[in-house]
Amino acid sequence: MEKTGIWRETWQVNSFLVNPHKRITVPALCDMIQETAIRHADHLEIGFSHLAPKNLFWVVARYRLEIYQYPVYPQQIQIESWISSGRGPFSHRNFAIFDEEENLMASASILWIMAQAPSFKPVRIPPFNFPIFPERLPVCGYPEKLPKSAAPFIPLTQSHYYDLDLVGHVNHVHYIQWMLSVHPAKRLEKGVKKLEVNFLKGAKANQAIGIASYRKEEAQNIFRHTLYANDQECCRALICF
Repeated sequence: MEKTGIWRETWQVNSFLVNPHKRITVPALCDMIQETAIRHADHLEIGFSHLAPKNLFWVVARYRLEIYQYPVYPQQIQIESWISSGRGPFSHRNFAIFDEEENLMASASILWIMAQAPSFKPVRIPPFNFPIFPERLPVCGYPEKLPKSAAPFIPLTQSHYYDLDLVGHVNHVHYIQWMLSVHPAKRLEKGVKKLEVNFLKGAKANQAIGIASYRKEEAQNIFRHTLYANDQECCRALICF
């Protein structure tokens, strides 16, 4: 539902979206955020079905998520989404996640880039008529550029056909899931408090995925990761527990 240019979607925290503690998993929450953005974009006629015939696509470049309280099974949550900038090839889309009493549970911001196939090089956003709210900033702040991890990378997994998204690249949520997979269960049980990712290059199917991880000694709950696809850097991340 859209009201004055701001989209609001109701989501059910189903049993297949949660961990043994009934809390929604981070990838599941990221999937909800992504789908909320897709539905709002379709409503504004700037979504996949409207852009694909023009060989234009939105590509996730930077991502920030802060979780203040985890949604739990079988809770209903509301995800609000709005656009706060659109300049050149770049656009910021922000999110606020609320519980039934309108308490803020999480905040997210995604920097999207308009790209043109088949090269997927950035292009200026066409003159679409969509509402922008530059004065309404996300609680979590905008995602920033992250440094490369100095640690050597090791083999992690292999990308497969079912990792791919609508444009044939690995879905950005799968990168997040791969990076979380290197953490032990006890740490994951504490819950991610902040997640920030820079997406640099799209991985494809049947590529060897490697990961470099670095833990800051002065902040034991902060980790930096870099993912590689066939030895080429594809994303950087910061995860705080």
